[in-house]
Amino acid sequence: MRNKSLLLTFASLFALVGCNSGGGEITPKNITLNVNSLTLDVNEEYTLKATVTPENAKYDGISWKSSNTTNVSVSSTGVVKGLIGETTATITAYIDLNKNSSADKNEPKATCSVQVNKEKEEGKGKIKIEITDIKKAAYLYSIGVDLDETVPNEKIKIAAKKLAYQYDYYSSIASWTNGEDLKNKLETLLNDESFVGIKYNSNWLPNQNADESEDNIDNVYLLYSQNEDLKTNTKSSGLGWDREHLFCASLLTGKSTSEATKTVGIATDFHNLYASHTDGNNSRGNKNMGFVDIDDPATNIKTENYISNPTTFMPTSSEDQGIASRSIFYMATKYATSDGIYVREATCSSGDKCHGNLSTMLEWNKNDVTRHELKHNEAIEELQHNRNPYVDFPELVDYVFGDKQDQAGTLASLTPSVAKLGILDHENEFYKYAIGDVKLKYELGETFSKSDVSVYTINKGFAKNKYTGEYSVSIEDGTTFNELGTKTVNVSVGNELIGTYTLEVVDTDVVRDSEYHHYFNYTEDFKDSGAAPDTPEARAITDFTFSGVDWKLTREAGKINGQGSGELGTQFGTGTVSCQKITLESKDDFSYLGLDKIKAIYFEGNCASKESITVKFYLNDVLLKTDTITRPANTGNIHYLAGVTL
Repeated sequence: MRNKSLLLTFASLFALVGCNSGGGEITPKNITLNVNSLTLDVNEEYTLKATVTPENAKYDGISWKSSNTTNVSVSSTGVVKGLIGETTATITAYIDLNKNSSADKNEPKATCSVQVNKEKEEGKGKIKIEITDIKKAAYLYSIGVDLDETVPNEKIKIAAKKLAYQYDYYSSIASWTNGEDLKNKLETLLNDESFVGIKYNSNWLPNQNADESEDNIDNVYLLYSQNEDLKTNTKSSGLGWDREHLFCASLLTGKSTSEATKTVGIATDFHNLYASHTDGNNSRGNKNMGFVDIDDPATNIKTENYISNPTTFMPTSSEDQGIASRSIFYMATKYATSDGIYVREATCSSGDKCHGNLSTMLEWNKNDVTRHELKHNEAIEELQHNRNPYVDFPELVDYVFGDKQDQAGTLASLTPSVAKLGILDHENEFYKYAIGDVKLKYELGETFSKSDVSVYTINKGFAKNKYTGEYSVSIEDGTTFNELGTKTVNVSVGNELIGTYTLEVVDTDVVRDSEYHHYFNYTEDFKDSGAAPDTPEARAITDFTFSGVDWKLTREAGKINGQGSGELGTQFGTGTVSCQKITLESKDDFSYLGLDKIKAIYFEGNCASKESITVKFYLNDVLLKTDTITRPANTGNIHYLAGVTL
């Protein structure tokens, strides 16, 4: 019995071991995914990962299926992609036990719910590319893109944010289909309700700020001149600088500058107004800007800074040419619809509401924007709340007026002037030294002080600050001026010469005793007294007083025609009716400020081209001297001096 029992036990054990060590495979029991739900943006992808248990189970593979392949797709490797915004789908992963069987049989499976977000506007949300182009990054930043997730370079990120202010202003013209589309968008932008018109008459401050020199902050840069002038030496104060309408007021409106600028409007837009040399301004008149051949016999005005013929005026400076073209294109954009302003090839006349020489203006626009022009743009923006887009992006001109009018474009593809000038990302870096607050006139016996001139630092971004470091001047501090005349002063920081100016030493008593400058003013001295018309009554003796001196005036013919083209003094007669003879006489013995000693008498004036004026000087009815002033042909409105010293 014992042997039989032992045999049965061994057989049972053998059977059990035989079951585990045979040729059968382990069947998969379960499948799970790394996520059960997923949210994607349109075109965003995510790779699902499946885990099968037990780990040593045998199966043919994993099959993937989307419940809605229109909304969400899934690849054979589990890559899920959102296709349509604001939709959902379920992704199912199946274990394939037999590749020849259908995947949706009763095999183990796992699911993931997918939601696709609403499609975002262009440039919004997370960008999955690394941006290394400053101007493109700036544009994206201006329309709301988070640069922290898109720009790998911190320096590029900072530069882009600084540049974004321009793209932010121009966000409405991010792209355009053609030149007409761009022009319409620019016109809308320039005439935004935030635009503020500025008064012109007696308002010199806009140009005093916009055209401020970066060599001497007391001065302004001038068109048509290689020199600067004092901010305070405006035309209204005498022989000073003027303001040039690059697109002439008469071409815009058909009116003279004085009439057109009486009210705030098209003729008082300061993006079209730059400080200019008076002679150049007068010589330009209402001529079209354009190319002038200096060797052409018709070219009747030839100077170093401008040349002109009867219809066309050309600055010789490339900077002046660039400023002129971009100002003209600005006016033909902002006022295109409201006033019908445009640019054409043919020459325009007063009141035509156009400017000629389009091809030359396009060529001049290729001249680089300078710091002066960009600063002018920014200073006027502070007042008018709009910018000249052609200063910021000169290439826009080609799309609106040039050879790209049929082309589409994007702002992000253009390089702004602020980048070309090396200002971008360097705004707070030092650019140069300048002088300012300069004392120019000293009385005889007065003492010079180093503090009579200041030094400023100017950053690349145009900010200026008073310099507190050491600087030197070529005149010793504490020097007493004992001689009349002028002296040149050099100002240096270290070994660098940063500025030069000329001071004058005068004797106040001598000036009061011997010299007094006064320009007869048409409005104050003559017009209100009724002396202006060309009538016998008006030509009779006219009594008037200025500066405490009583005068009488007689003339044979012609009317008193207001201020001359240079707005200095009073214009007697017109181009067609000469005044023939004028007599100006003090009614009593001359006395000014209690002084009656006369040392000299002068006459300063002008006349028509190739004409002459004869000036006679009398004292107590005794003829002292006769002078003749002749104005040569082909000269500007230059004033000539005649006089006698007693």
